[in-house]
Formats: sequence, C-alpha cells, structure tokens
Amino acid sequence: MWFGFAFVALGFVAGQLVGLSATSLATSLLGLLFAFGGGSAIAVLKNLEGADRIVACKGIFLLSVGCLAGIYAGIYMSQHQVFTPDRTVAAARIKSGETPYLRKNVTAAALAVDQRKANRDLTAAQAVDELVDIADRAKQTADAVRSRQKRGVISDQQAYDELFAFFSGE
Repeated sequence: MWFGFAFVALGFVAGQLVGLSATSLATSLLGLLFAFGGGSAIAVLKNLEGADRIVACKGIFLLSVGCLAGIYAGIYMSQHQVFTPDRTVAAARIKSGETPYLRKNVTAAALAVDQRKANRDLTAAQAVDELVDIADRAKQTADAVRSRQKRGVISDQQAYDELFAFFSGE
C-alpha cells in the first residue's frame, strides 16, 4: 500500500510542478521521469519474477496516473487563480492575457470577458468596453493583412493563413 501511495504522490508532485510553472518545466521533468522509468524501474523488470513484476508495473502505472492528475490539477489551479487571494490581482492577470495554457483567440477573449462579467468582476459597461477593444484589435489585424495582400506584399494564401492563425489562436 505504501509503495503505491509513494508512486502516486511522487507523480502528483511532479505534475503539480509542471502544471503550476510559469515556464516550461516539461522537457526537463519528462527527461528525468524517462531516465527514472527507463533506466531503473523498467530495466529491473527483466530480473523480476511473477508477483514482483506485477508490483513494479503497478508502481510505474501509479506514477503515471499521479503525474497526469498533478498536471491537470496544476493547470486548473493556475488558470483559476486558486493561490491568488486578491480577486483584483486575478482579474488583472486574466485581463492582461497571461494564460499560458489556454489558447488565445478572439472567441476565447470574448468568453473570458463574459465569464468575468458573470462573476461580477466587471460591470456591463466595462464588459462592453473590453469587447469593443477585442473587436478593434481584430479589425486592425484584418485591415493590416488586407492592405499587405492588396499591395502584393503577401499572397492570398499567406493572407488567409495569417488571418486564420489570428482567429484560431495558433
């Protein structure tokens, strides 16, 4: 029992570190996990017999499940500002667009405004102002791409690709 709990806890802590991180820890952490899993736990499997092999496989499985749960929990906590005690700080972070895990596109920005209005973080007038700002940014981007397309600076396909990337958040 303690064996399984230890592997779940280790995976959950590793996942939390990745999920809560503002920078990408994933490459470093995944390298360490694969070194652990491939270099020790899995390599030892060939020397194990029956019941011991099952226990080792359960440990690897529990580590993986714990890591996945930790990553999702960390992302949720980061995006919903669980550790931010002041709601105005959380609202300012969301307004600034500082959401590293969520796609940034026009629809998502509008939905974020709607969510903040529903949470009573914005008045209707403030929400209208923010939606108009989002629409203005979209119009400016579209006008700039159209202008470059008409002047022959970019092809029709390049104009399409740029606009699609802007609206889809890619």
